[in-house]
Amino acid sequence: MKRKYSGLSAFIIFFLTVLLAVSYATWGSERSVGRMHTLRKVKPPVDISVPSPSAIREMEKLQQGMKKLFEPREIGLSPVNLILFGYQPMGKSRITLKGAGTGLTTRMDYNLSLAFVSGKRRFCIIDGNFYEQGNHLKDGEKIIKIESNRVLIGNRQIKEWIPLAEREKIQKGEK
Repeated sequence: MKRKYSGLSAFIIFFLTVLLAVSYATWGSERSVGRMHTLRKVKPPVDISVPSPSAIREMEKLQQGMKKLFEPREIGLSPVNLILFGYQPMGKSRITLKGAGTGLTTRMDYNLSLAFVSGKRRFCIIDGNFYEQGNHLKDGEKIIKIESNRVLIGNRQIKEWIPLAEREKIQKGEK
């Protein structure tokens, strides 16, 4: 083929290609013009039933009771009433140790706001400070044992359990 016809042949091939592409695109759409394509109605995979109004009211009552699960139960100083045996419960105050001629005072009125137990590691927050089991407090007392709702603190010969503070007292700012 002569060189002068190569441009014309390239133009014809390009024109035929575009013509075939346009005709193929319009050929499929001519059949569906005027018809609306919709999906078939599909059955849901799970049949969901709505509970009755009485069941919903019962669930609302249970939901109000769920709030009690998040608040720790009130822990008294003595879980058993021992007054019949002559036991006199003592309030939290300073305890006096009689040592070598001088009265040493030890503070035991701490505010325990969190006790966390996870396997072998145990942590607590006392008076806003974070401690691990075995650490010493600022006053010199040692944290002997941490349980999920109380902490055993000891200094010299005195050991005392500090219960977890009640939620109402923490919210009011009382000690």
